[in-house]
Amino acid sequence: MIIENKKESWFNFDLANPMIMYTIIWTMSFYLYSLEITTNVIGLNLDTVLLVLGSVITFIIIYFVSYVFKISSNKFNVSLKTPIEKFNNKIKVDYFEKIANLLTIIWGVGSFLEVLQFGGVPIISVVVLGHYDLDYKAFGLPTIHGMLNAIYLTITVSYYIHYQITRSKKSLIKVILLSLWPILCMTRALLLWNLIEILSVYLIFHKINFKKILGLFFSMILVVLLFGYIGDNRGEASEVRFTDNFIKEEYREVGKQMPSGFIWVYMYLTTPINNVAWNVDKLHPAYDFNFTTSALIPSVIRDKIFVGGAKYPIILYQETFNVSSYFASYMGDFGVNGALIFVCFIQIAITQIYFSAKSNKLGSIVAYATIFNSVMMSVFFDFFFSLVTIFQVMLGFFINYLLYSKSKKQHVQG
Repeated sequence: MIIENKKESWFNFDLANPMIMYTIIWTMSFYLYSLEITTNVIGLNLDTVLLVLGSVITFIIIYFVSYVFKISSNKFNVSLKTPIEKFNNKIKVDYFEKIANLLTIIWGVGSFLEVLQFGGVPIISVVVLGHYDLDYKAFGLPTIHGMLNAIYLTITVSYYIHYQITRSKKSLIKVILLSLWPILCMTRALLLWNLIEILSVYLIFHKINFKKILGLFFSMILVVLLFGYIGDNRGEASEVRFTDNFIKEEYREVGKQMPSGFIWVYMYLTTPINNVAWNVDKLHPAYDFNFTTSALIPSVIRDKIFVGGAKYPIILYQETFNVSSYFASYMGDFGVNGALIFVCFIQIAITQIYFSAKSNKLGSIVAYATIFNSVMMSVFFDFFFSLVTIFQVMLGFFINYLLYSKSKKQHVQG
């Protein structure tokens, strides 16, 4: 069954748009940082403002220039303005499912070998047997594990795309069952990555109206409260909350009245910018791709190449807060100005992949799902130059090639 057109609401918002998401995430983090509520915030400087706000401005410019060029050159379908709702090529959609099934077999065989090598799965080792050293960090075959994670994310998001197009309950069940894998492996990063990619597909197929934004807002409040509760109960019981120690004197009375989750989230959202601000006058870039591309090198080789090297591309203000945004690697290699220029090329690539995804190319939606995750997490880490991300993007465009070959063959036979 193919999705039918739905009547659009008076208010629709395309949250799948990377420029919009990037602008929201970074301007919100920048504004929160400028409030300087906690003691771990050192304050803004000109270079940090240039880097953060400059990257937002360049993304907006790059997006609109690219959009105008695509439209004016007739290389782009104006249906970008509406959600993808029509796929009238059943043969193409069925072949897409077959590709996902084949990749599932490859992933299943590889994961089975990992389970054999490990002697089970981490959740059994840790929760049932109490072997706390045999957690997710000890699970998986070096180098191969990253590629298997990329295939896992590809097939999960592919089945969810198939579900969005056909409303096949079988595909939805596959998505649910596959989503249990990160839980068995006890890896929160893979679970979050998977959920964000699924969210990206939903957002591509459905524009968000005012009612859904309200629901999302209250859901976020609930998550913040839960986040605070977990954070407050991880250590020994105390009359003074851990977060109260970080609130500046002028905000202390107000901060004590607020749920601690808001302070926890504030610290995590502002720490990356703080680490950037702390390093702008301490950089000694070598103007190479050492930090930027190190994550693309298989772990077996990387551990030998970078032995004795710096653990982080920039100096952390506090070791306990080791998130420093996706800018950190680029700053370590190219300095502040070089990082801003380098980010422009990334933004161009992001925009082109997004346009391709919105043009009903199924493989491009697969590729964009991991790009969307990288945009969402850019305030914390660099996922753009991750082996998992790059490999999934390659798989997505390989799927496009297979689907194009199938369509061409179908056309010749027809």
